Amino acid sequence: MEIEEQIQDNAVGSADGTTKIEPVSRLLEETPAAAPSKKWLKPTLIGSGIAAVVAAVLVFFLCFYPKPVDPFKPDMELIPVYDGEKWGYVNAEGRYIIQPQFEMAEFFCNNLAKVEDSEGKVGYIDKTGVYVIPAKYVQGTNFSENVAFVVEAGCAPICIDMLGTKLFELNGVVEVANYWGGLARIGVTGDDGVARYGFVDKTGKIVVKPQFTEADCFVEELALVCNDKGKWGFINPEGKYVIEPKFESAASFSEGMAAVCINNRWGFINKKGKYVVEPQFEKVMDFYNGCAGVQQGAKWGLIDKKGKFVVKPQFDFVCGFVFDEDLCMVQDKDKMGFINKKGKYAIEPRFDEATWFVDGLALVRNNGRFGIINKKGEFVGEMQFDMVNVPINEATSVRNEGYDCSAFFRAFFKDFDIKHVAGLKRDAMLGDIDSTYGKMNVYDFGWNNVDLKPQMQLTSDIALQTVSFGFSDDTYTRTSNSYSVVRTVNDSASLVQISYDFELSGSAYGKSNLVVNAIAKRLATLYRGTVSKGADAVIVDGSGFDFIVVDGWETIQLYVFFDEALFKEACAGLGKS
Repeated sequence: MEIEEQIQDNAVGSADGTTKIEPVSRLLEETPAAAPSKKWLKPTLIGSGIAAVVAAVLVFFLCFYPKPVDPFKPDMELIPVYDGEKWGYVNAEGRYIIQPQFEMAEFFCNNLAKVEDSEGKVGYIDKTGVYVIPAKYVQGTNFSENVAFVVEAGCAPICIDMLGTKLFELNGVVEVANYWGGLARIGVTGDDGVARYGFVDKTGKIVVKPQFTEADCFVEELALVCNDKGKWGFINPEGKYVIEPKFESAASFSEGMAAVCINNRWGFINKKGKYVVEPQFEKVMDFYNGCAGVQQGAKWGLIDKKGKFVVKPQFDFVCGFVFDEDLCMVQDKDKMGFINKKGKYAIEPRFDEATWFVDGLALVRNNGRFGIINKKGEFVGEMQFDMVNVPINEATSVRNEGYDCSAFFRAFFKDFDIKHVAGLKRDAMLGDIDSTYGKMNVYDFGWNNVDLKPQMQLTSDIALQTVSFGFSDDTYTRTSNSYSVVRTVNDSASLVQISYDFELSGSAYGKSNLVVNAIAKRLATLYRGTVSKGADAVIVDGSGFDFIVVDGWETIQLYVFFDEALFKEACAGLGKS
């Protein structure tokens, strides 16, 4: 699916800043920023963190990222764990069902789990540990709504079903997240270099054009988006604002209420955009099981949907009754424990780290080792793991491993066709160049050469530095007498070669090989040519014109030959294959 073709007639306005959303692997011991931007998160519990930092990151994760409410509830039948060398899976009793053998392992989604093999390639296994989809991708999302997005080396994201069958390809995107609510978020970079976000349906068709500087997935039929003024609001699946963008920050809906921030204070709105709880808290969590954790002053407590405290602020952190569980993880000083809805300890704080309960189980850490506990605080099995994954079915995204040349092609190849190159015919002369380029030329006359030097930014990340024209005849004649030297331009000098020198930057930097191959493919199509390889170059033997594209990593040189003999001479020095 050529996304660029769908959006080229729907240009959007520029934003104040550039937003690049990438998959993020953030460890729980890292301290979050005070005002984080919204990105997809892949959290991992590790054994070297401390309770206070874990609590802070859980606040960060739950408040600013897709919430662990259905369909975010993970499949706890098998739990990914790390034994110090490899990842495997244990059951609810802590016994290995799939032995440690993976470089990374995620929770099961739609009965398939994303894993990485020893080479870092992504594949998907079933609950017996057998690959259903081979590990051959460099990136992959979790499965959601029976599909996932995967990326092969140097390629665009493709959507696959649960057998690995390709459904469609997204060639014009820089990033895509897996489906939630029947729509997948995409990022598209415009000619101005700014990434904007929209949504595609299950066929890959754009249903909400990329126009937002940031966007979350659809939760409870509404998606949280940010406009180019940095204000947050909510749209419906048709892309229309249901709640106008007016908030400094916000979180997606949970139990019909969304956390929003005005003047550095957090409150809650309903789906009509009306305040249910006025902004008054320093930080908040989402509503789970009728309660939300809030910070007032230095302490955390729990409020109900009317904003009344059901548990007064007294803890260093409160997670909330996630996944409709009846126990809430809290932090008191340096230890984690669990309280009931009356605020009484059901499990005293004695753990260095802990997650929320899911299906009656929680993951905890003490003395550098992880284990599984039940709601009585009893260990199920032994404390035996070095690392575990946070129990959540998170929204994940992948980035385009290729480079979308469509904007560059529109800017550069507009005057290229079977009979012309840059508007010039095969029998072009110096006079034709002058009439074509007009006063844009800055000529540097030399023997059989004219150099055009306007640095021209074709796209946000590809600039045309110089254009040089080679001729079979002298480009000027020189006469002199005792008083002066006179140069006369030879407009009838025959053109034999054009050389273009491009500089790559931004998202094109480091992807010269992809750009070179794309240019060669485009030229072979335009000029009905054949493609072959040379040393650091691609050769196109075309009809009427011939080309050599040279890969210079940061730069690309495109040589256009009007003379067949000169082309063959150049190919001979390239080790043509």
